[in-house]
Amino acid sequence: MLPHFALLLLTVLDLTPAASDPPFRQPQLAVSGDLAALAFGSGHHVYLSLSRDGGATFPAPVRVAELPALALGNHRGPRVVFAGKSILVTAGVTPAGQPHGPADLLAFRSTDEGRTWSPGTRINGAQGSAGEAFHALAGDGRNTVWAVWLAHRDNRVSIAGSVSPDGGVTWSQERSIYESPDGNVCECCHPSAIVDAGGTLRVMWRNSLAGNRDFYLATSKDGQQFRVEKLGAESWQLKACPMDGGGIAMQGAKPVTFWRRKSDLFLASPGEAEQRIAAGRNPKIAAFQGGVALTWQNENGIWVRTPGAEPRAVSPSGTYPAIAAGKRLVLAWEEGRGIRTRILD
Repeated sequence: MLPHFALLLLTVLDLTPAASDPPFRQPQLAVSGDLAALAFGSGHHVYLSLSRDGGATFPAPVRVAELPALALGNHRGPRVVFAGKSILVTAGVTPAGQPHGPADLLAFRSTDEGRTWSPGTRINGAQGSAGEAFHALAGDGRNTVWAVWLAHRDNRVSIAGSVSPDGGVTWSQERSIYESPDGNVCECCHPSAIVDAGGTLRVMWRNSLAGNRDFYLATSKDGQQFRVEKLGAESWQLKACPMDGGGIAMQGAKPVTFWRRKSDLFLASPGEAEQRIAAGRNPKIAAFQGGVALTWQNENGIWVRTPGAEPRAVSPSGTYPAIAAGKRLVLAWEEGRGIRTRILD
């Protein structure tokens, strides 16, 4: 029987801004050993709080950057990864007064556990080509880091990426990962990405083909040639964007994806039958030695499912969950004007 985590009742972070300040929004998590990084945005500012006990406690956040206009909300917002002893945070900056684009993606790097941060380095090629800053950040835990985003060029929306071979110090020229033969991929669903221990990159996004808004997976060992495949047995005909991406994790050598079709959430691996998990939206996934942990949102708030256990409610009013696995399984979500986290242990 697979081991499972029990939900602790302790709220380990209830972080709320002053009444006069903008709300804290769009939390993202990364875990490396005893370190757990929580990145989020607030108004024009990007913040990071670094836990040194695996997510059991989080100190007051440090300001990573102040931007003229930060892309934030509806899955826009900062992303975070560990790269060896460095921490990388990416965020979308837009012209002042235009929070939804045209955006540039900036990378910020810390080599002293988040105390100080480098100036932002632009990752995307042409200025403003990152659209509304829907993006993903993934690394192998050492020096290789990929940023992947919805690229806006020549009135088309495609999947583009850039790789850093040195932990975020330098970035490659923008690379094309996928272009839809129908013109655009789904315009406002964020992509997901993961880099396995061998350096293989996998990118998941919602496509737009023949009116279908289905998820696809691209796999590349060299970052140049990509094998593309559809996920799921059925299709979703929709003349709109759900503004709902998904998540991807590696369970051993097998990629596992978690995503939404219509009102339902599905777990799927390439070449295997999909599994319906629940009704909901905003699905996220994390892998650990015992399997995969899932979190999502529905009309009753935030839910979690771990191996060997039934789905459990975490917060009746939470939105936009994030999850990461290390020595502990860490959850974060928006609630009210602030951010809360809990751990599974």
